[in-house]
Amino acid sequence: MALAAVGFRPHTGWSVAVVLAGSPSSPRLVDRRRVELAEAGDRSSVFVFHSAAQGDPRAAAARVRAATEEAEAHAIRALAQLKADVAIAGHQLVAGAVIVGSVRTLPPLAELLKSHALIHSAEGELYRRVLASAGDAQGLFLLTLPARELEERAGQKLGLRPALLARQLSELGKTIGPPWGRDQKDAALAAWLALAGSR
Repeated sequence: MALAAVGFRPHTGWSVAVVLAGSPSSPRLVDRRRVELAEAGDRSSVFVFHSAAQGDPRAAAARVRAATEEAEAHAIRALAQLKADVAIAGHQLVAGAVIVGSVRTLPPLAELLKSHALIHSAEGELYRRVLASAGDAQGLFLLTLPARELEERAGQKLGLRPALLARQLSELGKTIGPPWGRDQKDAALAAWLALAGSR
């Protein structure tokens, strides 16, 4: 089986996932999909901190805990399915990476719920964290890659100039068709870096 790596570009309630296999010098696109991390259409489940801020403050912690457990279950099932599908295609998923935005230390829940900016940060952190938990549950360590450092790290690790890197990412997308926008390219680059790190 050829080794493969997955890159995740998370959003609130879902994530883009892209799997690459082969060698870091010549990766192949194996899979691209949207991974649901919350119950689609259930805004109170997806935007749990927003929901907690609008509800009874005494129930906020329990609401966040329940939504986190539900998101972890979604992530574990999605990653297990991805691993199984990749294995059927003849590849072994051995590494992964999650793209993160700005990392900040969040205050206690009661204080957090008073700030709209912190609520957004908490929801972003929640979905990044559940992907990491799913990786642990599936025996797959997921690197954390800050979005603003992605291209710089790729240049250092892969030895590719930005123009060549952009061209190769575009070529990868042609093998699978749309959608192949910024999210998919970033997830592919994260997978590429994880694949290079697994060697």
